[in-house]
Amino acid sequence: MLNTIAVVPNYTEMLTAPAVIFQFLYVFTFLLHIIFVNLTLGGIFSILLCKYIYKTYNDSVYNSIAHDLSFINTYNISLTVTTAIAPLLFIQILYDKFFYSSSIIIAYYWLSIIFAIIIAYYFNYIYKYKLFYLKFRIAGGTIFMVIVFILFLYTTFMLVSNTLLSVNPEIWKEQYKNINFLNIPTIIPRYLHFLIGSIALNGIFICIYSKARKSLNENIKTKMFILGKNMFIYATLLQFIVGFWFLFSHKKMIWLNIVQGYGLILIILTVLFSLYIIYLFIKNGSLLLITIFGILTLILMVILRRLTEVYYLEPYLKNLKFVSHYQFSALAMFLILFIIMLVLFAYLFKCIHKNRI
Repeated sequence: MLNTIAVVPNYTEMLTAPAVIFQFLYVFTFLLHIIFVNLTLGGIFSILLCKYIYKTYNDSVYNSIAHDLSFINTYNISLTVTTAIAPLLFIQILYDKFFYSSSIIIAYYWLSIIFAIIIAYYFNYIYKYKLFYLKFRIAGGTIFMVIVFILFLYTTFMLVSNTLLSVNPEIWKEQYKNINFLNIPTIIPRYLHFLIGSIALNGIFICIYSKARKSLNENIKTKMFILGKNMFIYATLLQFIVGFWFLFSHKKMIWLNIVQGYGLILIILTVLFSLYIIYLFIKNGSLLLITIFGILTLILMVILRRLTEVYYLEPYLKNLKFVSHYQFSALAMFLILFIIMLVLFAYLFKCIHKNRI
């Protein structure tokens, strides 16, 4: 197998519904998942940033902000894990030969993220509730959040690595013999693009949260909003540089396909929407508009990611034939349960709002 591993053979994929339905559900569920991934990773960064400001400038307000954000972050971690199941299911349905193969190649690293997430989750709770006499310590257990951040940086790196490896079958043999993540094409700019995007999106979330938290005093709310605004603006400006580095780090054939097709429209709209959000922040514009355009920007980036994925797999998808053996009862059951999950999410947010606001 290893001698021919870089050549994906002709094969047939049996589906229980039209392929377009699974492709839509894959993109939609990934969008839900990536929102909470960004909020989790960006949330941990913002907590540590607040602790740094508190320690450096002796401003106790930022210590209060860090403590408040840690409560929300436990929900984000839970929702990140919960929403990860569906997109993993659909990518296995559509491209199991690719994603399964790459997962096998980095098997130990890939499986280790389960333990990393579990440890990070409980460490976040230790910091949140100040267990083991941490409330009597000045740092308040910041070291636990540092470990949580490192573990999620590792988890994110494995996710990015596996995704990139799955769309580059030509390097499977080399990576199987000697795993070197830095040799995976575009790994560094892709990873930085992911991290910086998380900080920017979390900045918008913090602004929304600061306005929704009626029980906070005005000083905390004001500084929390300014924190979120600055996080978005500076992260987005940096993202422009990293984003274009990421674009042109692709193989020439890939980035030419992107800029000569629909990808160019998506990139232009993403840049324009981002600049408009910065303008709204500077002019103290509508937070509702900021939220709407923030979500639209994320949607565009997810679609662009999907388009790039298709361009990478295009030479190999010629060998793939989808055959549908319709079993709509299974699809209907999934959709019913999925809708129930969304309703439960809405109820959860309502409870969080009621208890925390």
